[in-house]
Amino acid sequence: MKKLLLTSDGFKNTKIGKEFLTSIDKIPIDVKVLFITTASRVEEEKFYVKESEKELINLGILKENISWVENLENVEVENCDV
Repeated sequence: MKKLLLTSDGFKNTKIGKEFLTSIDKIPIDVKVLFITTASRVEEEKFYVKESEKELINLGILKENISWVENLENVEVENCDV
């Protein structure tokens, strides 16, 4: 089963980060993340996307395991855990 996490403030609250990792049956370095960035349409908003990437990396998820999607057409979720 795929899991979806929606937050308005990412993992600024460390409890959310811990709960997120607990809900996944893998160690962080093996987690594959699909990051949907459709809300970041202008350059000023991309700052938040990069901050969110840093938060995922700080949780132990490898940068190369984070995939980015800006367009929801033909999105492949089979290879992602989150």
